[in-house]
Amino acid sequence: MFVTVLQVGVVVPVRNEERDLAPGIRRLVGYLRDSFPFTARVTIADNGSTDATPAVAARLAGEVDQVRAVRLEQPGRGRALRAVWSASEAEVLAYMDANSSPAVTTCCCTPAWGHGSPTPSAASTTSLSPSAARHEVIGPAWPPGSG
Repeated sequence: MFVTVLQVGVVVPVRNEERDLAPGIRRLVGYLRDSFPFTARVTIADNGSTDATPAVAARLAGEVDQVRAVRLEQPGRGRALRAVWSASEAEVLAYMDANSSPAVTTCCCTPAWGHGSPTPSAASTTSLSPSAARHEVIGPAWPPGSG
């Protein structure tokens, strides 16, 4: 029997989230490590923060193995997603908002075809198929059952 191990890349685009970033990322990594069935890496994509968010992201990347940080000078969630996703080698791509971490169990729940389009409205949903070369996971809906 051949088993495929999927690598999931979860991008958390942030801007001026210095206060809530560390607890949210730690909660997300804990969930992914303890309850998620695939290998996952979290990328904090700071996009134009003017507070201490880049320093918090860098500190988390240094402290937590599954976390890396990327800094973009210009704001824009779509820009951040595009930059990180286009450089990712993960088979499945996902994103979640930093302030949505209490509902982390709903992250990575809506797979979609079409790598290269980082906006939820541009992706179509389908079932997660191991035969597909690349998947995107479109935006999580909170609270659970709301979307």
